[in-house]
Amino acid sequence: MTIDEKDLKGYLRDVVKFMKDSCDAFDLGVPGEAKRLAVCIRILVHDMDQAPSLLTRLGRKDILFYDECPDYRPEVGLPFSGLAVVTIGGPKPRYAPRLGLNPRIQMKKVTFKEWWNKVAVADPEKKVKLTRAAIVLNVANSVGGPVELKLDAAYNRLTQAYFNGPVADITGGTPYDAQIEFASVRQIAFELLRSLVEQLPEFFQALPH
Repeated sequence: MTIDEKDLKGYLRDVVKFMKDSCDAFDLGVPGEAKRLAVCIRILVHDMDQAPSLLTRLGRKDILFYDECPDYRPEVGLPFSGLAVVTIGGPKPRYAPRLGLNPRIQMKKVTFKEWWNKVAVADPEKKVKLTRAAIVLNVANSVGGPVELKLDAAYNRLTQAYFNGPVADITGGTPYDAQIEFASVRQIAFELLRSLVEQLPEFFQALPH
């Protein structure tokens, strides 16, 4: 089955629209939308032998990706969360994505390889070290509890498209901490959406901001 460039661009717009909707739902208090976001991110950027990513098919994976994650310093020996921060308030502390809200954290642009493979969560005591890739693929493959399905039919049609092949669980187990991983996925989606809309504006002129 051959899909032409026009159809691929349409898929890209659809995936981005789904991501925007899922981001809105996550921000309104539906953390399970992180699973849907992870699947969309996987479709957009994760290459497999028999299923290249959508950006690869479009020949646009050479764009730069926004990176708001501080560098991990293993010599410090402390738990590290580069994409999500602990917020105080409500019944208990929770993790929330950075979303460009801290002017002291530099927002830089890096290559896909640097962005995808950067350590974003680490806990030396528990021998945990997760890159963006590990977080996204782990959450995308997780089963966990039920998700409030808000995009059902159209979303399912999209994620069952032929370019969305199966992905192995590269972390070897269940999520390290669903709260921190879900918030991290939301941050990864924020960075990816900003990168795409800024550098591929011709694809998204009709999308709401």
